[in-house]
Amino acid sequence: MCSSDLGPGTVFVSLPARARLNPFEARAAKERGAKVMVRERTDRASAPPGVLCIEVEDAGRAFGLLASALHGHPSRRMTVLGIGGEPTWRERVAGRLVGLLGSSGDPVAWMSGAWLVRGDRRMPWDAPRMDAGGLQAEMQRWVDHGTRWCVVELGDAALVHDAVHGVEFRMVRDARAGDSAGLVPERLTVRGTKARWDGAGGGRPLLTPVAGRSQVAALGQAMALLAELGHAPARLASAASVAPAIPGWMEPVQMGQRFGVFVDGADCAASLAEALKDARELAGGRLILVTGPRPGLDAAGLMAMAQVAGDGADEVVVTTDDLCGLEWEEAARAFAGGVAAQGGVVGLERDRHCAVARAVGMARPGDVVVLAGKGRRRVQAIGRARVPWDDAEHARHALASRGHVGGTL
Repeated sequence: MCSSDLGPGTVFVSLPARARLNPFEARAAKERGAKVMVRERTDRASAPPGVLCIEVEDAGRAFGLLASALHGHPSRRMTVLGIGGEPTWRERVAGRLVGLLGSSGDPVAWMSGAWLVRGDRRMPWDAPRMDAGGLQAEMQRWVDHGTRWCVVELGDAALVHDAVHGVEFRMVRDARAGDSAGLVPERLTVRGTKARWDGAGGGRPLLTPVAGRSQVAALGQAMALLAELGHAPARLASAASVAPAIPGWMEPVQMGQRFGVFVDGADCAASLAEALKDARELAGGRLILVTGPRPGLDAAGLMAMAQVAGDGADEVVVTTDDLCGLEWEEAARAFAGGVAAQGGVVGLERDRHCAVARAVGMARPGDVVVLAGKGRRRVQAIGRARVPWDDAEHARHALASRGHVGGTL
């Protein structure tokens, strides 16, 4: 608990990790008016004189329980679902849960590793820095605005264990890579999927705008979890038929064109391979990819991505993903070499807007265009500036320039 949040009449909880970084927090808390300190029994640091010291086994758990009580136990006043597991699958299943609940008319919030979502509001946040106090305060705000459901991603890249102390979950499950949970795709197209639900629906046919085998698997897991909570199969099938796209996960861009355009957050070799595998199954013609090297990608990671791109796509437009100037020039040449070594046709385009326009411009009926890397990171580095960025918006601009002005596929 940060001492700067304290004032007269407050309780200071000494969290071990923070105490190691700042051993003077307890003294600062007293100076700000705290009269009670909670700390772990193994904490040998002396408490400031005049402060009542309460010792507990787990200070993080105590902090969570106190924060929950302070904010009126918000997790008791809505249904909270926790989704763990491998990060990309965790986010997909959580997003599908939010979509199904929202399509059913239930006010729902989503605490992701990348953003906070409630209804149409999407706000970036730094999940790894969220503590139990901030989490409980956020939940209280959402409950006060009528939220009935809350989906929370759990894990190192989302909410760490200490942050969720005090949250009373109705259900906690791990997302499972590739498991469709009884939702069997029968026909996959760029327009959506014809499937059969062999889960709680008992062989019920289903049509959904969700495209891509991995996305259908995530939808199946989300449907199975809600069925376990008592949602009627007919209601779930109806919600799946209008399920919204998850930003950055095979997110379709549709303006009446006769080819597929998808925005995907794939930014490493493994996630790119999965996206291209899904896209290849949807393509009746060529698979065109826009991607490129990004900061934090070492030489081995760069070459692994390049090899996946060259092997999985027919044509690759290599562009910037937050790299600029000479740094991009050097990395892009290496990336393009890795693509070409796998037999991929490659072109270089530093301006990402022009790269998107180039890929969309070369697409023909039956082709599929995948814009990879930016799906979940809605900013772009241009020189020294960081500006808002949405690949889907740039794709719509490119489609409009070709005469596609709306409609559906």
